[in-house]
Amino acid sequence: MNSPSCVRRLALLIDCDNVPPGCADGVMDEVTALGAAIVKEAYADFKLTQSEAWSKACSKHGIQKVQLDRLASNRNGVDVAMAVRAMDLLYRREIDGLLLVSSDTDFMPLMARFDAEALPVYLVGQRHTPDRLRELSTRFIYVDSLLKKNPANTPGSKSKPPLRVQDFAPIVKRCIHEHAENDGWILLEELQRQLLQEDRHFDPRSYGFRVLVDLCAVQPRVVIERTVNGEVRLRLSRRKR
Repeated sequence: MNSPSCVRRLALLIDCDNVPPGCADGVMDEVTALGAAIVKEAYADFKLTQSEAWSKACSKHGIQKVQLDRLASNRNGVDVAMAVRAMDLLYRREIDGLLLVSSDTDFMPLMARFDAEALPVYLVGQRHTPDRLRELSTRFIYVDSLLKKNPANTPGSKSKPPLRVQDFAPIVKRCIHEHAENDGWILLEELQRQLLQEDRHFDPRSYGFRVLVDLCAVQPRVVIERTVNGEVRLRLSRRKR
């Protein structure tokens, strides 16, 4: 897919059967970071008891509820309705990008179609989202990282980050070693840019931290300081002999 970029007109389409309502606040934060949502829609059978929490979340954030009766003969009704809506917006050129909240592989053809039109698709999904679906997205965001009520780095929380903190250590060390200036230092902004170049889905929240500097601060051998200009830079400490 295309490289992440600023999206002005965004369509937010949510598969309520596929993700928990607790992520709604986080999803709306993503919308704000990416641009302006001219379409905000959630799809489900809102007459069912399990959809009550999503109904409240929709009311809170001004998300339009699209009622789809759940019929035994129409199990993919939500997917079909969302795909049709997205294609309609695409052909009418009303949007510059799509924020899709689902882990369903049925959306692969839709995402490929957006890619053919050089329009980004930002995907919010569960841990079990297949790799082939994640790789089709412009950027993948774990639902877990958007569950603000139980942030993964809060002591006593039942929620766990999808990636282990210790697994980031070799990544950040190699990145600093390869891209630091001659004096060994690298600016935080440059480090983040390099990490995104290597993995466009990189997100510190996937490790349980809100921002990159906090994730780096718990890594062994990573030294962090703020310059007189207020910039944050990092380097690797020397190994003890």
